[in-house]
Amino acid sequence: MLKKKLIGSLMVAVVTCGCSAIPAAGEQQSASAANHKKVSALMAYGRFVPEREDDFAWENDKVAFRVYGPNSSGSGTVSGVDAWFKKVDYPVIDRWYAEHLDGKSYHTDHGEGYDVYHVGSSRGVGGTAVWVDGTPYPAGTFRDYEVLQSGGDIVEFTLNYEWQTPMGTVTERKTIALELGSQLYRVNSSFTLDGEPASLPIAIGLTTHDGAADVSGSMENGRISTWEEIDGHGVGTGVLIAPGRAKEVLHAPGEQKDTSHIWLLTSSDDAGKLAFEAGFAWQGAGEITSSDNWNRYLDARAIDAVGDRVADWQLSKLGELDYFRTEHPGQRDPRAWHHGALYVGMMHWADLPGNEKYNDALKAISAANEWQLGRRLFHADDHVVGQLYLHFYEKEQDRSMIRHTIEQFNQILLANPDGSLEFAGKHIAGVGRSCQLRWCWCDALFMSPPTWIKLSLLTGDDRYMAWGDKEFWATHDYLLDPEYSLFYRDSRFFTQRDKQGNKVFWSRGNGWVYAGLVNILMMLPQDHPSYGRYLDLYKAMSATILDVQRDNGLWSVSLLSAESYPVPETSGSAFMVFGLAWGVNNGHLDPDAYAPAVRKGWGALVNAVEEDGKLGWVQPVGSAPDNVLSSDSHLYGVGAFLLAASQVIRTL
Repeated sequence: MLKKKLIGSLMVAVVTCGCSAIPAAGEQQSASAANHKKVSALMAYGRFVPEREDDFAWENDKVAFRVYGPNSSGSGTVSGVDAWFKKVDYPVIDRWYAEHLDGKSYHTDHGEGYDVYHVGSSRGVGGTAVWVDGTPYPAGTFRDYEVLQSGGDIVEFTLNYEWQTPMGTVTERKTIALELGSQLYRVNSSFTLDGEPASLPIAIGLTTHDGAADVSGSMENGRISTWEEIDGHGVGTGVLIAPGRAKEVLHAPGEQKDTSHIWLLTSSDDAGKLAFEAGFAWQGAGEITSSDNWNRYLDARAIDAVGDRVADWQLSKLGELDYFRTEHPGQRDPRAWHHGALYVGMMHWADLPGNEKYNDALKAISAANEWQLGRRLFHADDHVVGQLYLHFYEKEQDRSMIRHTIEQFNQILLANPDGSLEFAGKHIAGVGRSCQLRWCWCDALFMSPPTWIKLSLLTGDDRYMAWGDKEFWATHDYLLDPEYSLFYRDSRFFTQRDKQGNKVFWSRGNGWVYAGLVNILMMLPQDHPSYGRYLDLYKAMSATILDVQRDNGLWSVSLLSAESYPVPETSGSAFMVFGLAWGVNNGHLDPDAYAPAVRKGWGALVNAVEEDGKLGWVQPVGSAPDNVLSSDSHLYGVGAFLLAASQVIRTL
């Protein structure tokens, strides 16, 4: 939980009372003057400012904001969000207000920053309006407020608005939160129309200061942004929303002062709810110094937000896997491949800065699994969970984390299976088909080889890498189609053709291979004898994958058969985006040719994420192209999505 720090008697009063009622102007002026020097620790902080016309102001170590209150001398719709430019990481709100009232203007930079941003009647930095027939209808000043927390790692408060629109009487209960380290504040609003929760057309705006600002929008990331020069320094503003909630980006210059904006058009849901983020960066602070820097920050924030949303949704559902459309043996087993593929994607996501909580969750899962592989000794699908255990062993060097993996793999080495890779023969208890003593289906190249190779790298025992390398290439030589540099799922597909006469290359099957190949290349020393061969295979597959990407950004469940399978599919597609992005990031693929495919693919994947974080359009468990519904989701699809996110965020 985030800590609360209450600094000084003024903040204690604000936090503990909630202060829904608005005091008379000037009531707290002396308290502010007395206490502003005490508010100097690193914190997120906010308060009602009755001594300055009922402003409400909030800040963290990067940025500061304010909105005007009921006693504002401004006229009309003055509910836009103002930006205060800061050069320092400690709180300035109390000092600036106190000194301003004593005659030292906060409109002049005295070394800490200043207020030079003009809001007027505009929406400023992320103000909202009801949008009716192309016209914004914003609220006036807030009616009352409540501080929920302040003085620690986060400031959070609620502002209440009520105003008339052509649709009727609208209320907005706007809960705003700002965390330490962020350029953006979060908004969770609840709207009513004539007293009832309602889905309303909403516009979120950024002022362009009568056309002075350059504007940018990205529907795939749910972003609008501006960049302009103010008083000799660049300033960027931005809004982010879940991409599926963005309906339109509209640049609307106005003829009258304060009416020029870039708008992000959206709507509240049926319960009246709407969530988004907004904020700014000032070049004078020395961190974000250009328009490109600002847009990269916003787009990375958008990727981070959707990755967290998808990961959090899946973690919350691990105990209630009742959303699967089809049942399949083992898919509820936390040591089976369905979960293992999730873990692989999540551990990549967890290793990004700020994502440590996912490592905590994964370690708890590993401990609950008693650090054991799946129940089938030889079956590659039951080896993938070992990649998770090796992930933690590398960090902590606790041998108990990989003891079972070593024991199991030593038994396989001793048995040294060398049978046929033909997908045929009788079923063997605890194995599957007899060929599954080895890797006779392409999915296995994601599940097992990285585990073998990593085990050698971490233990120094080269036997595991030698086995994994040998078996990888045996499967490659058997299942690869040299014409397309794609893999048949298994030998049953060698002669299969679709209705158009195309060879059948399953998207997720090739995604397994492609992502497994990247995971091998990420860990294999470049002086390993097979490194060049792995890289050549990766490049050959990449060329075909680029060629068969659909116009909608995704890949068909049967890669050569877009006509037969027109619906989206996200699990195979996410593996493709992961692999392509890794190649661009590491100089193996030409960014001019491949980066647009990454962006298009990522945008399509994000559009498949529901507002609560559920990833849709994931083909259920299977071994061949099949039907997919928008409601279909599964653990391995989320793992693939997080793999993609972990590399796409690095392309910025």
